[in-house]
Amino acid sequence: MRSFPRTRRLSSCSLLATVALSACGGGGGIVSTPPPPTTTLSVAPTSLSCTVGQTVALGATLSPSSATATFTFTPSNTSVSVTATGPSANVACNTAGTSSIQVTAGGQTVTVPVTIAPQPVTVLLNFSPTELSLLVGATQRITTTVTTTPPGGNTAVKFTSSAPQIATVDTLGNVTGVSAGTARINVASVLLPTVNVDVPVTVVAAGSLSLSTHAVTLTPGTAQQILATLLSTTSGPLGGATVTFVSRNPAVAAVTPASGTTGAAGTVQATITGGNTPGTAYVVATAGGKADSVLVTLATSAAPVVTTLAATNVAATSAVVQGNVAQDGKPYTMWFEWGTSPTLATSSSSNPSNGPPAACPGTAVCTWSLTLSSLTSGTTYFYRAVANNAVGTTRGAIMSFTTLGAAATAPTLSNLTVTLTTLNDATCTNTGSSFAYSFSYSDPNGDVSTSAPALTIAFAFAPSGTTGSFAAHPTVTGNGTSGTMSGSLCTVFGTNTSATQSFTLSDAAGNASNTLSFTVQKPAGANVVAGVRAQSSAGPQPSPRSRQ
Repeated sequence: MRSFPRTRRLSSCSLLATVALSACGGGGGIVSTPPPPTTTLSVAPTSLSCTVGQTVALGATLSPSSATATFTFTPSNTSVSVTATGPSANVACNTAGTSSIQVTAGGQTVTVPVTIAPQPVTVLLNFSPTELSLLVGATQRITTTVTTTPPGGNTAVKFTSSAPQIATVDTLGNVTGVSAGTARINVASVLLPTVNVDVPVTVVAAGSLSLSTHAVTLTPGTAQQILATLLSTTSGPLGGATVTFVSRNPAVAAVTPASGTTGAAGTVQATITGGNTPGTAYVVATAGGKADSVLVTLATSAAPVVTTLAATNVAATSAVVQGNVAQDGKPYTMWFEWGTSPTLATSSSSNPSNGPPAACPGTAVCTWSLTLSSLTSGTTYFYRAVANNAVGTTRGAIMSFTTLGAAATAPTLSNLTVTLTTLNDATCTNTGSSFAYSFSYSDPNGDVSTSAPALTIAFAFAPSGTTGSFAAHPTVTGNGTSGTMSGSLCTVFGTNTSATQSFTLSDAAGNASNTLSFTVQKPAGANVVAGVRAQSSAGPQPSPRSRQ
């Protein structure tokens, strides 16, 4: 056996002991160091969808949590912008499209996709007028106002006619009547075509256009009224239509207004004024493809200038018509024409009167008047002033008035009967005697009340002379035009021998009827306390009464 030096053996043992200690725990097992915990970053929601202008919330969570963790939110483009406080962020959606937000914390990163939808668009369409009525050849514009949300949208509109053969429309909304009939103009938003409206259009063909006169002679500065009458193809008046007036030679004669709208009678007035250049000029009126003209002669002397004035003192069967005549000191005659024809095609005439009259000598304008009588109530009459001189005859514009309706008629009472029904009736005040009354009524106006008739009963006792009246409450059989009324009267005579009872009925307009009276004699054995009151057939009704 081989032996080693002592010192070397000790070294070997020491080495082995060191290795053993480094490889073993106190219990003799293997010892290891655990790995660090895993960090997780989560974001909610995991994706975003929003509309332009909207702000949405985004939150991040780091696990395990760390008080010192820093969260960052970074958008990929300017379609969104982010305002963050710690792990929370508000995302503002700026423009339509797509974007993403990169969220970073604790060394972790999460990307959140974002979809931004455009802001919804609304369109408000206002238009005027809501319907059109045009003559053939006439044009009227439909005006529009478009408001968009958000502001700044396309405000253009598109006009479309449903029947171009009836009415056409241009890009500006000018509608022109082509032929008689109906059409609809559709007005639609270009930005949002589902926002649209239809404007009904009625096109009417004019049958005729005529002027009240076709020849006028004026002096410089003087004026003459003319009346244009527009009729339909069925000869009915065309109201609400535009008639244009134009002078072919304004230096000779001017006309105003340039256009006018016909009234319900289909008429519109214009005034021709003499210029400064002697000569002739045509004044032309046009409407719906129809035309008429008046030849104007401007001279140093002229036919009278006549103006028809409004009627006054219009009653049921009479009225006062008036007219002005411009006076130049030369003789003239003046009269009125009137009738029920709107054009005075048939008319009555007053006797001509000579002018200038003594009533207005030397004045520039004289007013004439005429009282018309024996007219029909509730009727429209047309009239005009007319004057004539050495140059010619001038007829003023036709005007009109309507007489009042027939005067209201009061009710008529008849067939009054009064009979004793109960002597000393216990239902009567002071045990008076009951008398039943009945009468007939009629009223052409038909406004007698059947629910609360305005019946007044007056009474007078004899010989005491005691009188009084009260409102009665009769029973009505009939209607507002005719029928019967009946009721009861309680009468106590006292020392009187008779009582006269008078009946008067008023209609709803307050028109009082004739008065019917009946005298009843005191029945034998009647109560002696004096007084009278009314009661209906249904029982006593309270009313004033007089006592002796």
